[in-house]
Amino acid sequence: MKSTLFIVFLIVLVSPLIAVAQYKDYVRKETKSTLFELSFDNNNVSIRTKTASDSVAVTVIHDDVKVSDTEVRFSDVVYFSASGLIVKGTVISFDRISNTQITAQDGMTTVSFIEISSSSVNLKRMNEGNIISFSDPIVIDSGQFVRGLVFSVKGHVAVYGEINRDIIALFGDIKLVTGASARGNIISINGKIDVEEKATVYGEIYSGIKEYDSRPFKFYYENEFAAGVMLNYDRVDGLALGATASYIDGDSSLPSIFVGVGYALESKRPRHYFRAVQSISRKRAISLGGEYYRKLASEDDWLLSNPENAVFVFLATEDFKDYYETEGVSGWLEFQPQTRLKFKTGYRCDNTRWLDAKTHLWSMFGGTKLFRENFSSVGLSYRTAGEAELDSSNFGMILLQAKFDSRDFEIDFNASGWSLAGNLEWSNEGLGSDFDYHRYTLTAIRYQQITNISGIRIRGQLANSDGYLPMAKRFFVGGFGTLLGYRHKEFIGTRYWMTNTEFWVSIPKFLSSALIVRWDAAQIANDTKLDKNAEVHNDLGFGIRITGIRLDVSKRLDGAGDRDPRIYVRFSRNF
Repeated sequence: MKSTLFIVFLIVLVSPLIAVAQYKDYVRKETKSTLFELSFDNNNVSIRTKTASDSVAVTVIHDDVKVSDTEVRFSDVVYFSASGLIVKGTVISFDRISNTQITAQDGMTTVSFIEISSSSVNLKRMNEGNIISFSDPIVIDSGQFVRGLVFSVKGHVAVYGEINRDIIALFGDIKLVTGASARGNIISINGKIDVEEKATVYGEIYSGIKEYDSRPFKFYYENEFAAGVMLNYDRVDGLALGATASYIDGDSSLPSIFVGVGYALESKRPRHYFRAVQSISRKRAISLGGEYYRKLASEDDWLLSNPENAVFVFLATEDFKDYYETEGVSGWLEFQPQTRLKFKTGYRCDNTRWLDAKTHLWSMFGGTKLFRENFSSVGLSYRTAGEAELDSSNFGMILLQAKFDSRDFEIDFNASGWSLAGNLEWSNEGLGSDFDYHRYTLTAIRYQQITNISGIRIRGQLANSDGYLPMAKRFFVGGFGTLLGYRHKEFIGTRYWMTNTEFWVSIPKFLSSALIVRWDAAQIANDTKLDKNAEVHNDLGFGIRITGIRLDVSKRLDGAGDRDPRIYVRFSRNF
């Protein structure tokens, strides 16, 4: 990629490195402790805490809790005041509360109030994001977003905006109005909890005086109709234009409908889809969906999205995907037991067609440069055979997908988290397919914070198959999104493993920027075993990211092929 565009990006992005940043050694210290626990059911209320020399536990019935303007008494003993929780003369300030943890078992709800002591900047921001009051009313205005939790001992809480963590009013009322959103749990011991029908609650509602229906991940949607534009640009379809429309049913009694109709100007092919999704259990977040479509498909969607790819096509005469046309139907069942965990299974039946690339397609900075042919990274004879396989073939398959993702992209790499994903594709004659194969990929990603300005990202990926894989279904490694020091899609195979490691250091106070050092390794085999006879490929590189734009320079470490450093620019995450 030696286009003018990339040279300009290189100058713009690397120039800030002229300034030398000074860093101090940083040692992360963090301790977590429970300040106190408060448990309740429909009859009793309990407090448990530890002082420096003793453990304290008290349990009373609801009638023995006396709430006045200045204090809360349990059996004539003051436990809550404006100063904090009072235990044997020791005052635990409410300002020490960093977070809360809710557990419920056998009708008993327990709220653990957590203190986290750390030098972390993120922790300080989290504590500053909490809103805590003893008796003053708390009002979250429309449009206001509270990053932390909302906690009141005896004051009332009214929510018109959005709260990211738990809402707790121990002895006060809680009200969520139309349009309000609670991303955590809602807890009150003897106050009234009023959640209007058109408010959104992601967590559970816990009350000591009333039973509430379980509402995990139950969202409110307005009945909504939207219209838009179908727009894409690639080297096979060229400019694809059309219109889209959607209808989302608010209470899920009717299916949500999504429709798109368009036309590809270069391939002269119609493009359309009709998709319907019906929620069959909002309580358990289970939905059933189906789609009929005629589209330009790619097995490279995991590398980058169509909008990001279209930027490279439009500006730099670079298209990182290979394509085939597919017309077919699909149906699926999706289950999301937690906000971070999702399972999906379904059946898809495709009739495919080969389409040639339009190598002379226009791009803004392309000059005389031509686009590469479709599947140009494989040899001509194999590509010719692959064209025949894709033209007027049937693919019937069962798909299984599972994904867990605990990463927090709002605070970028200054947080640790996991992403675990598995995908299985099973095709055979009994499913209406011309091909008999299994293929699967397993991916594990770890974001690990080291200090408040540095972190490591590691991705491990394993892919395997059996049976016969046609060309489009084989795995490709090299270049964009995989081994950055190698030619794009340089290696083809039926099985591989790959690891990508990145070390990030942020540049303080400069446009959300970071320096990156990366190392990639992979081993791939084509119709053979993945053993010592398959070469292990390595590359080493560095990069810089500024406000979402990233530039990488990488070099392969083996002695084969083109060893010139390779430059990549992208507008999203590598993984």
